[in-house]
Amino acid sequence: MPASVGTLGVTVHNPYGVPAPFFGYDLYNAPAVVTLAQLNAGYTLVAAAPSFTLRVVDFLIIPTGTFTTATDIRLSDTTATPVDIATLVIANATNNNVVQPGATGLTLNAGFGVPLTANQGLQIRKTGSSAAGGTSLLVLVRYMLK
Repeated sequence: MPASVGTLGVTVHNPYGVPAPFFGYDLYNAPAVVTLAQLNAGYTLVAAAPSFTLRVVDFLIIPTGTFTTATDIRLSDTTATPVDIATLVIANATNNNVVQPGATGLTLNAGFGVPLTANQGLQIRKTGSSAAGGTSLLVLVRYMLK
């Protein structure tokens, strides 16, 4: 897989430029700073990978500011009916709260740790009303390609 899978214009491999082995698969990192406007629109963290399936194995979300009004923030694949990986209730999207698997207010959904829809990417999005209050989210997603 080429190093330009992500939408950030930077390599999504580890800092040494080589995918890290993870149980026989290559492990990739997708870092992003997602603004409030991008979250409200739905932001693609990893572009669709034709002929590949993504499997999210870890993630980290750190809000800047306290987000309000939306129902929740979700990591999902990019299908028309998204498969959710994780759901963070908006009340826990508070300034500098480190959100990772096991965090308070976070639900790991059926899409976590399993192959997602083939030929699709990965997005972060909100549900319910438009989010307000916060300014950005620092996001790091670790995933495998198969």
